[in-house]
Amino acid sequence: MNGRTHTITGVASVLGATCATLQFRHNISELPAPLSNILTPPSGLTLSLDKMTFVAAQVELPALSLTLLGLLLLGVVGGQFPDIDQPTSTIANSGRAVGRMMHQHGLLGFLVKVLFWIINFIPQTMAWIANNFFGGHRGVVHSLLAMLVVSGLVGTATWFLFGTAFYGTMFGVAYLTHLVADMFTRSGIKLLLPFSDHSFHLLPPGIRFKADSEWQNGLVQTLAMVAIVVSAWGLVTLLI
Repeated sequence: MNGRTHTITGVASVLGATCATLQFRHNISELPAPLSNILTPPSGLTLSLDKMTFVAAQVELPALSLTLLGLLLLGVVGGQFPDIDQPTSTIANSGRAVGRMMHQHGLLGFLVKVLFWIINFIPQTMAWIANNFFGGHRGVVHSLLAMLVVSGLVGTATWFLFGTAFYGTMFGVAYLTHLVADMFTRSGIKLLLPFSDHSFHLLPPGIRFKADSEWQNGLVQTLAMVAIVVSAWGLVTLLI
């Protein structure tokens, strides 16, 4: 699957998972501490808009907006992240891509482009390491172990920064969605690396997707967009 497909499916999965945790948050609160800690939505998502005063709304609505924006960003980055093992991928060139979106001219424009070129060094270094030491594209980074490790690191970081590990869970959901999407393709992925090099597929040989097929990527993107619309409507219903 291409980068756009992974972005859209990542966002769709995060929105859907967020809806599910909001819907069942009371049941989640009764789970043992480790599970409830990683599944409990941030407080900014559990407010009740119809009961807020105007003053409370001025404080809580911006927090809600930032929380939702953060979740969307996690969907984008988490959905793309496994392809950090490919130096030419979108995620490995994210700094350069953002720099190109900036349209400043003159000295400011030049400085902005230089800044993002420097920032791009970080994902490029990660891509070089993954490509050379972790089995290349669809190597260890495309495994359950990598998903758990990276999501755990994200969750730990957000726990210290924001007091919740929920963001790490949502990053893991988007990451897992990428792995699942790649299992629909002809080459599949070696999900259990480094313990097994068996390739896993979700479709029989005759109907597996071509990773670069425009119409097959378009089909997945369309289904994911429908899921995004449904999930967004679900979030609005739950929050309001």
